[in-house]
Amino acid sequence: MRPLPTNARLSAGVEFNAGPTTVTDGTLVITILHPVTQGVSYVDYFRLVPEGGGEARVIEAEALTPKPVPMSVIVPEPPSDQALRQSIEAIHRVLWDRFIDPQTHLLYTEIPAGGISAENPASVEDSSLCGGMYLDAMLLRHACTGLPEDARKARLLFHGLLDNATIAGEPGYIVRGFQPDRKTLRRDPSVDQYTGLLFGLWRYYRSSLAAPEDREAIRRVLHNVLTRLKGYGWTIREPDGTLTRFGHLDAFVPTRAERLLSFLLMGHDVTGDARWLDEYEVLVPSRLQHCVGFPETTSSWVAIQSQLSFRALLDLDPDWSRREDYRRGMAECARFAWAQVPEGVTALPPGLGGDHWTASARFCCPTTAPWLPRPHSASPLSRPSTTTPSAWTHARLHPSSGTTGWR
Repeated sequence: MRPLPTNARLSAGVEFNAGPTTVTDGTLVITILHPVTQGVSYVDYFRLVPEGGGEARVIEAEALTPKPVPMSVIVPEPPSDQALRQSIEAIHRVLWDRFIDPQTHLLYTEIPAGGISAENPASVEDSSLCGGMYLDAMLLRHACTGLPEDARKARLLFHGLLDNATIAGEPGYIVRGFQPDRKTLRRDPSVDQYTGLLFGLWRYYRSSLAAPEDREAIRRVLHNVLTRLKGYGWTIREPDGTLTRFGHLDAFVPTRAERLLSFLLMGHDVTGDARWLDEYEVLVPSRLQHCVGFPETTSSWVAIQSQLSFRALLDLDPDWSRREDYRRGMAECARFAWAQVPEGVTALPPGLGGDHWTASARFCCPTTAPWLPRPHSASPLSRPSTTTPSAWTHARLHPSSGTTGWR
């Protein structure tokens, strides 16, 4: 018998986002839903123990067999708030009009204010990181709309990411991005880039949009990436063997432990190769404790990356007992990211929320744009009159795949 989390109870009503309850052979069973990021995380079945024969309430619960609900089968509901939907559509248009390269299908990190040219190219510094997150968002969008156009755009993003994973000609080496000439590569990949790209490929692999040849290509990428990482002691290195600037995937710290563990489980899920699950079981005892205890200074753009890894771990870990640690790490990251959302903000770019900041905060979190106050500032700043979506030259993905833009 194990106690339920303190924020779950059954008394006057059911909390902790409970699902339907059933009574079988006199035993009350409740389905507990955990919406830790987007949609349902997974479903656990608990046997509820009444106290003294009176009103049923949770005092302790015996865990029955957990029933994972993979993210790939979740159909998210579109937001009901009309202003929020308009904000999301405005962001969607800006990204596809200005930040998705029509030749490479990569998501640009920054575009020059004077326009893109051979002498002044757009930045692909975080195209693997942000492109992987945006592919996840596009898959969720398609799950909501079912529109062929959304499916087409998701496929374009997938092919851009696939190129990032193969264009260097070094199996298992991922570039940050590349220019339309396909010769100018942005190297020095980091743990962040691997996190976004691998998560995006894994989500696409499990989606209805992936063709058989797409899945085969993803299997090759995951196999090559894990093989190369293991060969270098779980560090990210350039083709000549030089350690990249942020390549210490092997570190025993939050933001690294959960990333490595998730890479192994996603790799096993995609390839079916038992050695990656075996490797996971070897590494998890020394790293599980480092999946919690994130520093209070953890930035939102770092926390959302760890959420991707926790999302995969919650779906794929075969040992139910470890999920509590992953939930705790995810809760820490959510708390840190939410704390960096400005309070009392009403000055947003036109068409991106306006006075509906509270409703749209979870979908578009501009925590670093210059017209916004510092987090929790009491006096919002006015935005520059020239700051309109069409004038954006910089995009960064934030919690729940929102974006910020600035000149």
